[in-house]
Amino acid sequence: MSKKNTNLTRVHKCTQCDKAYKHQKNLRSHIKDKHGSEFLVKKKLKCNHCDKTYKLQYFLDKHIQKEHNPDNKQKLLKCEYCDKTYIIPGFLKKHIEKFHSNKKDKNSKIYQCDQQNPNDKNKKCEFRAKRKDTLTQHLQNRHNIGVKWHYCTEKDPKDKNKKCEYRAKHSTGLKQHLIHFHSLNVKWIYCDLQDPKDKNKNCEFKGKNKHQVAEHKLHFHNFYKRCCSTTMSY
Repeated sequence: MSKKNTNLTRVHKCTQCDKAYKHQKNLRSHIKDKHGSEFLVKKKLKCNHCDKTYKLQYFLDKHIQKEHNPDNKQKLLKCEYCDKTYIIPGFLKKHIEKFHSNKKDKNSKIYQCDQQNPNDKNKKCEFRAKRKDTLTQHLQNRHNIGVKWHYCTEKDPKDKNKKCEYRAKHSTGLKQHLIHFHSLNVKWIYCDLQDPKDKNKNCEFKGKNKHQVAEHKLHFHNFYKRCCSTTMSY
C-alpha cells in the first residue's frame, strides 16, 4: 500500500484538462503542445539553505532531507570555502570537487622534482606531483634515483675476459637479458627432423622458441605442414 500511495502523490495533473502524467517532463510537453507555453508554471521554489531552485515542492523537500536535513539532530558538515552545509560527507566532497577544485589544488601540498632535466642539463626538471609516491616513481623511472638495480653476473659474450655490464631496474628485464644474450634458463626446442647432410642422424638444431624452429625447418629442410588439403609453411 505504501508504494501505491507514493505513486499517487507523484502524479502530475494538468490544470487545463483532465490529463495526468507520472513524470513532470511528460506533463510539460503536453501543456506546450495542447495548451501553449503560457500555461507553464514558471515560478521556482528556492531552498532556504542554499541557492538551489526547484519547480515542484516534492523535489525541494527531497533536496532538503538529503543535503540539509533541518529536522535531524545530526551535525552538519560545512564547506571550508563557502557557506553550504551537508550531512553526508560524499555530497560535501562532490561539492568541493565541482565548485572549489582550483582552491583545493592551491592549498594542497605539491611535490616538486629537484633534479636536472635529462634532455637539457642546464634546465631543472619541471615535474610536479600531488602524491609523494608518484614523485618517487618519477625519480626511479626518469632519473634512476632510488632504483634497486639487478646486475648480470655472467661474462661478456663478446669478450669472455670481461664481466657483463648489463643492469636492469626489474628482475623480468634481467631474465630476458639472460635468455637472449647468455642463453641461460632457456627451455630449448629441438628439431625433430633428420640431418639433411646425413640422413642417418637427427638434426642437432635447437631454438629458443617455436618460431625459430619453424624458420629452421622451412629454410634448411624445406619442410611444409599440410593441413585441410592446403599447403602451409610450418
